[in-house]
Amino acid sequence: MSSEDLPETSTLEYKEIPHDIKLHRCEFYKDILSLLNSSEFPDEDRFLVYGVKDQERTPCGYDRSKGNDDATYQQLFEKISPRPTISVCRYRSVSNFGR
Repeated sequence: MSSEDLPETSTLEYKEIPHDIKLHRCEFYKDILSLLNSSEFPDEDRFLVYGVKDQERTPCGYDRSKGNDDATYQQLFEKISPRPTISVCRYRSVSNFGR
């Protein structure tokens, strides 16, 4: 199954590049809170996936130096109550995405 087979839903959001937290912190929180506040599928996990072209849903990867580390996300999530759990996962190759 690939990202092309999975449309965006209330539990899944694609972004081509990670949010620039210094410039777009509010946009990051808006995206996270919209996923968390969705009443559809209340018991399912939520996913914000970077490195996928938003409209086409095709993997494109991104420069890891432009991403945020787990500690940054943990610190940002401290401001959300109840505090969500976050896991940061990375794929090494776009060619292996979804396989």
